[in-house]
Amino acid sequence: MSGGELERRYRCLLGILPKPYRQVREEELLSTLMDGASEGRRWPELRETLSLARLGMRVRLGSAVDSGSPTSTRAGEMVRAVGIAGTMLLAFIGMAQLAQYMAPVREDPIAYWDSSNPTMVHDAWLP
Repeated sequence: MSGGELERRYRCLLGILPKPYRQVREEELLSTLMDGASEGRRWPELRETLSLARLGMRVRLGSAVDSGSPTSTRAGEMVRAVGIAGTMLLAFIGMAQLAQYMAPVREDPIAYWDSSNPTMVHDAWLP
């Protein structure tokens, strides 16, 4: 009873994958998941669920397909480019905020020096 219930839930979870990919590899994935499952388990583990979700995203974005379609490959390249641009933007914003917070220290470093603890700077990091 428990094995059939777990298999049904795994099949439902495999619905994350695109249909063409699932048609080719569903039975192989299902048998691998079922072989790795402990006896009496009724639900897929969280790490298996996250791994299948990640695989679904990779397949849909064209990075895990044997011969990805040009459309999915372009979509994957676009998502990666947006991710890199977003990371660079966040780094720039962080550096600008750090420069803004450090401006008072540059203007009068003595005011922020703690003579009892020479390695500490008073409240210079807070807005």
